[in-house]
This record gives sequence, structure tokens and C-alpha cells, in this order.
Amino acid sequence: MSNIIKKINFIDIRVLKNFSHLAIANLFIMIIPFIYYPYLIRVLGSEVYGNIVYVQAIYFFLSIVIQFGFSVSATKDVSVNRDDNEYISNIFISIFIIKAILLIIGLVVVAFFINYFNIQGVELDLHLTSLLYVFGDLFLVNWIYQGFEKMQYVSLGTIAYKLVFLISIFFFIKSSEDIINYSFLFSLSYVLGNLFLFIFAIYLFKLKLIKPNYQLCKSLFKDSWQFFLARMSAVFVERFNLFILGYTGNKEEVAYYDLAIKLVGIFQLPFNLFNQAYYPNASRNKDSRQVYKIIKILSIVAFFGIIISYVIAPWFINIYAGKSMEPSVLIYYILMFTVLINVPSHFIGNCLLVVNNYSKEFKISITRCTLLYIPLVMIGYYCNVLDSYLLATLYLIYVLSISIYRCLFWLQVKDR
Repeated sequence: MSNIIKKINFIDIRVLKNFSHLAIANLFIMIIPFIYYPYLIRVLGSEVYGNIVYVQAIYFFLSIVIQFGFSVSATKDVSVNRDDNEYISNIFISIFIIKAILLIIGLVVVAFFINYFNIQGVELDLHLTSLLYVFGDLFLVNWIYQGFEKMQYVSLGTIAYKLVFLISIFFFIKSSEDIINYSFLFSLSYVLGNLFLFIFAIYLFKLKLIKPNYQLCKSLFKDSWQFFLARMSAVFVERFNLFILGYTGNKEEVAYYDLAIKLVGIFQLPFNLFNQAYYPNASRNKDSRQVYKIIKILSIVAFFGIIISYVIAPWFINIYAGKSMEPSVLIYYILMFTVLINVPSHFIGNCLLVVNNYSKEFKISITRCTLLYIPLVMIGYYCNVLDSYLLATLYLIYVLSISIYRCLFWLQVKDR
């Protein structure tokens, strides 16, 4: 088996090893939601579950603020400077300090939001338990494992906390009245899982708890700004769809759309994992020809995978989530095209633009397309024609526009 892998000589063996660890673990992680999702839909009901997704979508924006794009910028720094323990330790402490400051600011904003909208009772409990989730982002250090190409530890840690979460669901979620229990368990498992990986990173990489360097904090904040804006814009669009559907009052539409994006996300996951595994290698070698080969191979895999998924999707959703969730099928059909579009888009973005110091253009590709997307959604809302199918179509156009922008820009600069 090892001889076969070595014959794939255009890809570094460490990339394949890192990807295999990620793929095996995440395959297991993907199975876990498949176990509890049908149970939740039947016990909580699609409307109650849709309300949870709606509230969580609000606080997911704060989660992105606290993560602040370090998953890209810090990964690159660690990959390039992995032999300098003092520098890595300084990055580790500096990022923690920046995140803590962002969290405090976020809590002040949330307190104002809850007071302004006079949120009380069960709804307040749902907001507070959803807010707990963002404390987990304070300890999110996947970037250091990725930079050292040790993602197997992240995968194992994630498996552990997901298993605990799974078992807890069947113990504590018995009816629609347990909505707060579900929200609390969802957030708590994320916090504890990231806290463990945070502490383990200090031990594994022999990090020193030293006084943070102000200039480094400033530099890290500045370097991550572009990636934060890009990430916030991308996630904003995805979560904005859930938010605007929930705001219209139809929580069942939220549940339909959420199921569709979950299934598309599962199909997209292997391609994202390979992107993560390959990114440190791309940062060091900057081999554009290798990136082209990877895009070609993965695009072919995605194309045939989409054809197969189109055939089995109606049957699968009916068996998996029940007949009441059938409206998710058409949404899924529309969104699945984004997988094929994202393969070249993500690799050109991360492994060509970013590693060749075109981070600004990476950010612009998302922010400009977001500025085009939001007005289209608002027009649909005010014309009273906005539903989950139109949102899925607009999201597809949004993803396509980002991909076209990146491709055209790279064609202009690739020979410089």
C-alpha cells in the first residue's frame, strides 16, 4: 500500500498522510450528526429545530469575529517558522490575547442586543446557551496543528467531544421542551473540546507561556484582517440566508435549508480537508503546476460524485429525515453545484493567491461579491418573493462570481 502511495509522486507524502488522518477521522465525525439529526427532527419538531438554527446563526457571526482569520494567516506563519519555538510561542500567546479582547467587545455588543430587543424567558435562555459556544473559539488552535501538519490530534479530539455530545443528546433530549438542553450541550461540548486541544498544544509543541509582544500582536491583527473580512463575508452570506428565512417567520423553511446545506457540506468536506492538508505544503513550495493538477483531479471526482448524489438524494432524505423534509431535495439539487465551483475557487484562493502574497485580492474576491449578493436578497425580500429556493439560487450565483473573479485575476498575474 505504501508503494502505491509513493507512486503519486507529484504530491508530497506528508500531504497525503495528513489528509488520510483528516479524512478517516472526519468520516467518523460526519456519521455522528447522521445518527442524532433524525432523532432531533422527530423529538423537537422541524419548527423548534429551525428556531435553534436561527438563533445559532446570529451568534455564529460573533464566532467568526473571534476566530478573526487566524486559521489562514497563523497557519502560514507556523508552517514557515516551525523551527523557531520562541516565535511560535509568541504567536500562540498573542493570538489568545487578541481573541480575548475581541470576545470582551463581543459580549458588550450582545448585552446591548439582548437588552434592546427585550429578550426574555425561554428565548433569553436560548440566546445565552448559544452565546456560550463562542467561548470555545477563544481556545480554538487548529491553526497551530495545521501549521505543524499534525491535524490527526485535532481529528481525534473532535471525535471525542462529538461522541460525548451524541450520547448526551439521547440522555437529555426527550421532547420539544428540552430545546435549552440541546443548545447548552451543543455549546458546552465545543468549549470543552477546544479547551482540551488548547492545553494539549502547549504540551505537544513545547510552547512557552511568555509575555506577549505588542508589535507582534499588531502585526498578526493586521495580517489576519484580510482573511477575517473574506471569512466574515463568506459566512455572512451562508448564515444570512438562515437568518433572513427565520426573520420572515417561517422556521420550517430554516430547517429545510439547514438540512440541504448540511448534506452539501458533507459532500464538500473531503475537498476542504485536502485543501487544509495541502495548504502548508503550498505555502512552502509555491508550485502552481501542482495546484493545477490537483484542481483537475478533484474537479473530475466532484463531477461524478454530484451525478451519483442527484440520483440517491430524494430517497436518502426521505429515509433519513422523514417525508416532512422533502422540500430540502430541490434546495440540495441547487446547492450541490457549489461543490464543483468551489474546487478551483478554494485552491486558487488559498494555494495560489494567498501563498503568492495576493491576500488582498483573495479578500476582495469575496467582499465585492458579497456587496452584490446582499442587495439581490433584500430586493427579493421587499418584493415578497424570497424563499429557500431563490436564496439557494442566489447563493449559487454568489459562489460562481467569486470563482470567476479569482480565475480571471490569477490568469493576469500568474506569469509575473
